[in-house]
Amino acid sequence: MIPYDEELPYDLSTLCSSAKWIKSDTGGVLTVVTDINKWVKKGDIIAIVKDPFGNFIKEYKSEYNGIVIGKSTNPINQTGDRILLLGITKDYD
Repeated sequence: MIPYDEELPYDLSTLCSSAKWIKSDTGGVLTVVTDINKWVKKGDIIAIVKDPFGNFIKEYKSEYNGIVIGKSTNPINQTGDRILLLGITKDYD
């Protein structure tokens, strides 16, 4: 337990002005290639979808600059499923 008189390291925190779910528009086997708490830039590859035989279907790129605050861990991906939750900060736009 943290004592009340001890200050927390707020400089290690990231404040997001908004968050955006990136969703799939095709089904298949999903691999999210970035990890939680990692920064991505607009245009970075964030996920790849393949068919059950391993053939490439589509890659998803980030539409925004931001930090990954959530991601799908289920490899079975249906159309409209969530891929990644991206936190958007004012400083990183």
